[in-house]
Amino acid sequence: MIRWRHAVPVFLTASTVTLSACGAVQGTAAVASQAVSPSAPATSSASAPSTPAATSRPAPPEPPYEPLDGVEAGVPDGWKTGSFNGLSFAVPAGARERPGITEPNRDGYVERAWNGAPIRGTTAPDGDGEALAEYLIQSSTTAVFDGAVPVGGARVFALTVPGAEVAAGSLDEEPVPAPGSGTVLRLRVYIQGSDGANYQAGMTTGDDSTGQQVVRQFIGALSVG
Repeated sequence: MIRWRHAVPVFLTASTVTLSACGAVQGTAAVASQAVSPSAPATSSASAPSTPAATSRPAPPEPPYEPLDGVEAGVPDGWKTGSFNGLSFAVPAGARERPGITEPNRDGYVERAWNGAPIRGTTAPDGDGEALAEYLIQSSTTAVFDGAVPVGGARVFALTVPGAEVAAGSLDEEPVPAPGSGTVLRLRVYIQGSDGANYQAGMTTGDDSTGQQVVRQFIGALSVG
């Protein structure tokens, strides 16, 4: 699950990282009774108009997915490396770790999180400067990823993560939550380890060519074991 500070939401989580579609809302029929003479036929009741169905995001596509181009395994120069419950990762040198989730949530995930550089062209939801890039690493011993990405409306792709049984991800352009402004690029990665461990990794960055490159560097630094 991706949470947000001066940034846009994680990552939510993917199991968390899961976005749900809105369902239709139906109106309640109102029945009006009428008094009639014995010889007159009963009239039918009138119904109130139904509320229009809410707009929903497209259903997530089903695997197999096409691979994401431009991903090279390895740690970028100058990035800080780390490991969390068996998942190795790296974040940019300027990223600052912030308090994460130390007690498992309802899906069994614990989390480490970092704030990165300000994202140009955005305003933070609290109005305090620009929205910050975010980096999230989550792990669970109870959740299971079967290969189907649970996010609709996003670009979905297959990933090769060393040591993983299956891995996939999604990229989405999302607005900064009001009253903030601007658009960010959000990455979600879902990983199932061969030993049963489940991981989610995510980040937000600028919606430009530099952001696209950082996304691929972040993915390339992931490995299990």
